[in-house]
Amino acid sequence: MSSNEFSHVPVIDVAPLVRHIDQRVHTAEQIGAACRESGFFYVVNHGVDESLCQRLEALSREFFAQSESQKSRSRCRAAAGPGADTFRSVAS
Repeated sequence: MSSNEFSHVPVIDVAPLVRHIDQRVHTAEQIGAACRESGFFYVVNHGVDESLCQRLEALSREFFAQSESQKSRSRCRAAAGPGADTFRSVAS
């Protein structure tokens, strides 16, 4: 895939990793391929409570909706230290 092509977000079932069952190597290979080919992937069957996932998404959207100056005053930015890249949203 060339750097300007992108047709889908890979979806990876990580249940074999979470449950320590067969196919762990295959799942790891899928993650590696997704990282090499698209740079990211969507994880399913991870075992994280859905309400926590929804809360994380809501807080992420709230954070990225802020102005650059507001984000630069966040604790995340302070922890990153001077010279760290600015926060940018990659999702709409």
